[in-house]
Amino acid sequence: MACETIEQDLAALREELAEAQADFEMLPDHKKPVVQANIDRIEGEITREQANLADCLSDAATPAGGSEAASLSSLGFVGTVEVETKGTSRVWFGITESKDKADWVKIGAVRAWFTLNLEAADRPFYLAQLALLMEAMREGQHVEVGHGGAITTLKKWDPNDSFQVDGIRLVRAPMRISG
Repeated sequence: MACETIEQDLAALREELAEAQADFEMLPDHKKPVVQANIDRIEGEITREQANLADCLSDAATPAGGSEAASLSSLGFVGTVEVETKGTSRVWFGITESKDKADWVKIGAVRAWFTLNLEAADRPFYLAQLALLMEAMREGQHVEVGHGGAITTLKKWDPNDSFQVDGIRLVRAPMRISG
């Protein structure tokens, strides 16, 4: 289902590109730079969508329980936590690479948002993950967010910038014994 959504988005982008290219030829020279910038943006989105589609199709071809299924994760510090209130029960958050900077973790070229779906059948699991997330944010602890590369339909800023979380783990510093 997710791959079909990406294919639909890709088809829409290709149509948008064709229209922009047709308009470009009919414009006076002083307006062409603006339209060219839009064409470049669309081409960039098409490239990103093609990569996402290839990833989606390869994930779909991986057998359930395969070693690649849960191997994707991101490390960082919880930078922001937000809640949707319009008819859904999702919590989404972003992580940063360092504790005190806004150097947001990116997957591909865009800032990655991670979502916890509180409407899921395993709601107690996600509520426990939320408690870990809030503790990590409050205490400035390093976290590992497992997402398996599952793209959600939520688009905070860019297409395919949100990933469904399948686990959050606090990364504790190793004990050091001096002697």
